[in-house]
Amino acid sequence: MKILLVNPNSTQAMTDQMSRAARHVARLDTEIIASNPTNTPASIQGYLDIANCLPGYCQVVAGPL
Repeated sequence: MKILLVNPNSTQAMTDQMSRAARHVARLDTEIIASNPTNTPASIQGYLDIANCLPGYCQVVAGPL
């Protein structure tokens, strides 16, 4: 099984931490693919940050075109 874990903000350290946590609880045969957009806010503090994260998040989820 593959799981795409997407951190919607641009903080790589948080993405790495989320990836470690996911790998800790996943089955051994599960592949965790952790990613985050680079053109989004560093953190999400409110509705405006959420709105600013959406285009980059959708691009990561859609994958390369």
